[in-house]
Parts: sequence; structure tokens; C-alpha cells
Amino acid sequence: MKLEFCYAVEEEDGYAVLEVPAFPEITISIDEIDIERGLVRSIANDGIKNAIQARIDYNDEIPSSDGTVRPDGYEKLQLSPLAASKALLYTHFRKLSVSKAEFAKRIGVGATTLNRIFDLSHESRFDVVLDAFERLNLEFDSSVSAEPRKTA
Repeated sequence: MKLEFCYAVEEEDGYAVLEVPAFPEITISIDEIDIERGLVRSIANDGIKNAIQARIDYNDEIPSSDGTVRPDGYEKLQLSPLAASKALLYTHFRKLSVSKAEFAKRIGVGATTLNRIFDLSHESRFDVVLDAFERLNLEFDSSVSAEPRKTA
């Protein structure tokens, strides 16, 4: 499972609004200055991470990635490897239907460390997150490409 999401900036009533189909709750107005400064991608990334964090905080499901389908006018955004791996661990936690205490035990960490793993804004040590994948016998795909992005 790869966490890639599509986003676009849509004009509504004279305002530019960020639209992310996987997260209809995201309603971020973007002003002309941010667009001119090229900050739309960064704003989209923050909005998506905040929406995922809210799902984690409320023990809700994270939507499956819509990155494979990119409608015309939409850009693709991939989460950072750390944020994506944390979200994937949370998704696996939900699939197991165990308590947080049991999940922490399975990945060999304490409650505080598990809370930090499930906090996308916390700069967790990546080796701790990777170790959790290993302990759960999950494969972590860290493929990186230096290929130019495809434009629409």
C-alpha cells in the first residue's frame, strides 16, 4: 500500500480552495500570494497530514490511497517516508483489532513510544519505525526514484 493522494486547487466564489478527493473534510483557502510563491504543494501536504492525524486521533480509518487515479488538473502528492510508514503502522494496528497496549507489546515499545509513532508531527527515529515493521513481519518498501515527474 502506497500513500499517494491527488489534490487540486479549485476556484470557488472568488477564492482558491484546496480539494483532496480522499479527504473531503479538507477545506483550505489558498490566497494568491501562496500560489505565486509556489506553496500549494506544501499546503496540500500539511492538509493531508493533518487529516490523517485527525483520523488517527479519533481511531478512524485512513482512506486508501487514490494516487493511482489522477483526474485532469490534479497533482499527485506522496507523503514523506516517515509519515507514510507511521500511517501504515496505524492502518495495520486497526486491522489487528488489538489494544494499543497489545500492539506496543508486539512491536517491542512502550506506550509513550507508540504514541509518538502514531503522531505524524513527531520526528520519530526511523529505525524504531522500521523495527516495528520487522517485528510485525511486514515488508517495508522504501523504493526511491530519481526519474523526472510526469506532468499532465
